[in-house]
Amino acid sequence: MTIEEEMFRLPNLKHIGIALVQFVYSLHKETFVKTTTDWIYNPKFVAFGFPKRSETISLHIDVDYPTDIDEKDLRILPLYAGHHYPKCLITEPRQLACATRYVEAAYRRNAFRKRRS
Repeated sequence: MTIEEEMFRLPNLKHIGIALVQFVYSLHKETFVKTTTDWIYNPKFVAFGFPKRSETISLHIDVDYPTDIDEKDLRILPLYAGHHYPKCLITEPRQLACATRYVEAAYRRNAFRKRRS
């Protein structure tokens, strides 16, 4: 199964999920790797998960919270402490714009780190 196939299993969020995956691909041409619970993008600046029993997309992002995140976005799509990185739960289409800004902030942070090393 691919990440796109998993996204298509979400009746109300499938188009949001596919848009996020395509946005990640537009930033950097690599692939998602399935772990036990999540799909991790290589380089590791973003991961998606699909909690059981709910139509939700769990988005894990490698950002410098709160520096990289706009306060207005946090009202629409709150961030929580994740295992390694902050995460948010996408539950409705109106959160797409915030999620793409979070992904782009994670991508920029990762690209900046690579340039410095």
